[in-house]
Amino acid sequence: MEPITAIILAAGALMVTGRKRKSVTSPAPGVSGDGNYSPTKDPNAPKKGDPVRVEMAIEIRRMSVWYSSRYNSMPLLADYLTVVAFIESRFGPSAINPEVSSNPENAARGLFGMRPRTAFRGSIKNLTSQPNLLLDPKWAFVTALYGVWSACNRVHSESPIPPDWASVRRWWASYSLASDFEYEKEHSKVNTERLLSGIEKCNNNYGTNINPSFINSPVMGWGNFPGMDVILQDYGLGGNVS
Repeated sequence: MEPITAIILAAGALMVTGRKRKSVTSPAPGVSGDGNYSPTKDPNAPKKGDPVRVEMAIEIRRMSVWYSSRYNSMPLLADYLTVVAFIESRFGPSAINPEVSSNPENAARGLFGMRPRTAFRGSIKNLTSQPNLLLDPKWAFVTALYGVWSACNRVHSESPIPPDWASVRRWWASYSLASDFEYEKEHSKVNTERLLSGIEKCNNNYGTNINPSFINSPVMGWGNFPGMDVILQDYGLGGNVS
């Protein structure tokens, strides 16, 4: 059995035996401290680490839970984006890939390490000329959310297998990997191994309690995504598109 197969099977076993997650609600996006959202009610919220980065991680989870609750969509979004933000930026919104010196327009940046040409697509494609919008946590979040939907939509169009969170992460690396459920391409294996390693490190370094099995879970309710124009209004960014 190949190592990646063993890892995925082990994660699947954890999914069967893992305990249920508690549900939480959140305030309106970007309104920290309001509502009944509390990291103490969220078993997967960070519990240690640099306070500024911990607060950023909590804000990512707050925005995610608000979306999931409002649209009955992507209930594991908070876990996925927490891990991706840890891997890509260690919860630092101003992170920029050193490639920016030679590729200023499309170097990865922001909380989720997205490239502007990947982040700004469809109705917001014109914003590729403003790549540093991704350094704003709200813009980073809404474009990452759009990315999750785009990944799921691609898998849906290519494969009879429902999109799962591992396939979303493969899309993050290369669109063509999204439907590689058989791990025929080496980079698909490497991508999932890095995702699992990121979960372990995030749990160890920040005290999160994210079950690695979630990567095998279908992205439930992804089709309820209401469209980017609605999301921009929801998160107070509708008037900033030009």
